Amino acid sequence: MSKGFGSQKELDDIKTAIITELMNNVVFPPLTGSEKQIAWAEKIREKEIAKMVEAFALHRAWEKTTERGEKLFTDCMKIIPEITEAKTWIDDRFAVPGMLAKKAGY
Repeated sequence: MSKGFGSQKELDDIKTAIITELMNNVVFPPLTGSEKQIAWAEKIREKEIAKMVEAFALHRAWEKTTERGEKLFTDCMKIIPEITEAKTWIDDRFAVPGMLAKKAGY
């Protein structure tokens, strides 16, 4: 395997532990909107946040995160509970990381 890990399983185990730790701190508040909007937005939110957390976990597992990267990720995760309109998640479904960063002040 690559530098730092004895096997792919070792990397996957470390990444899984990091993902579990990070996801335990994410708060998904109820969304507002029509029933259809809420159902769609919840799927978008969960999928996009999971992708962000997985990518970040991989960087952290490889010890490739920077102090600035850690702060950006943390600030983006903190902003999630403030976004309660289903329409926002739907409208920004192709740019969730950018939307979160912008709302976090970046």
